[in-house]
Amino acid sequence: MPWRIDGFATDNGLTQQDIQTSGLKVHFVEGGNSNGLPVVLLHDNLASSRWWEATQESLPARYRSLAPDLRGYGQTEYQPVTSMTDFSKDLHDFVTTLHLGPFYLVGWGMGGGIAMQYGIEHPENIVGMCLVNSISPKGYRPSERYGELDELTRALRSGNEAEVASYLRSHYFSNGNFPVGSLTPGSIIGTGPNANEEAFMYIIGGAMQARNFNFNEMNGIFQVMRNFDIYEEVANVKFPVNIIISQNDRVIRPSEAREVRETLANKGHKHDELFLPQCGHSPMVERPEDFNPTLAGYLGRLNYQQVVYPSISQTVGRMEKRDAETGERGYGVSGNTQVVIEDNKR
Repeated sequence: MPWRIDGFATDNGLTQQDIQTSGLKVHFVEGGNSNGLPVVLLHDNLASSRWWEATQESLPARYRSLAPDLRGYGQTEYQPVTSMTDFSKDLHDFVTTLHLGPFYLVGWGMGGGIAMQYGIEHPENIVGMCLVNSISPKGYRPSERYGELDELTRALRSGNEAEVASYLRSHYFSNGNFPVGSLTPGSIIGTGPNANEEAFMYIIGGAMQARNFNFNEMNGIFQVMRNFDIYEEVANVKFPVNIIISQNDRVIRPSEAREVRETLANKGHKHDELFLPQCGHSPMVERPEDFNPTLAGYLGRLNYQQVVYPSISQTVGRMEKRDAETGERGYGVSGNTQVVIEDNKR
């Protein structure tokens, strides 16, 4: 069942399904218009499609949202992972089996690395990409946290939900943000107006429910992320890239976030960025009131470019010329977020 965040999310008719691709059985959550622009959402390590449900519920109904569980996570079949290309192949098999046309790809954390890998291999399928607190194209290198990762691996192997919950609370959320609440020392139970234990335990279930996942391979997952290196290749992608970065992210170090920006948010790429203050690693559940309109705004601008003008490159040129003439951006700003919003009057 979909979960709700204090009324922010309205039920958008989400359904859960399993599909057999050429490689493995994939579980995914789908919502929106089956004939709309597909939006594929890739979750992070230690997560599942459940983390995207409120985002899927809030997207404008004209989009078709699809959030798969990655191999070995949630309810998707387990298979060993030796490199990020294993995940990108799974993604290609998934979209091919569903006969998706070009789609917008969202990648969070490790999912951002998968998204970048896929964009290198199949750029013809990507109309745009959003990277949410993504690992660096030079890999995930938290050498100072190897001990913590060992503890996490042991907790996952033993199925110790309390230890995994404690790790996610301290690393994936900024204290006080939904659904953590304020933490009492020695407790994993959140308190206060932002606490929602039912929602938190629902999404953490995605990390714990992978009954056929061999947690001995979790070291392999971390090794795969450390060995990831597509810095030079991904710098040449041509599709629009949007970036969302959180101020209090304890998973992605500032140096790694800077490498994402230096590679993809430069003068060679058309991009927008959102910086979320007072937010941890998981903005889709911590700050839905900012994250959801931002993602919809990114899609709205892309939709405007595709519908109003047939050529994105032509549209970019027209926007830049018009903005230079007027001294204003052609799409306005939403609240305290630096994100362009579709404006049909222009």
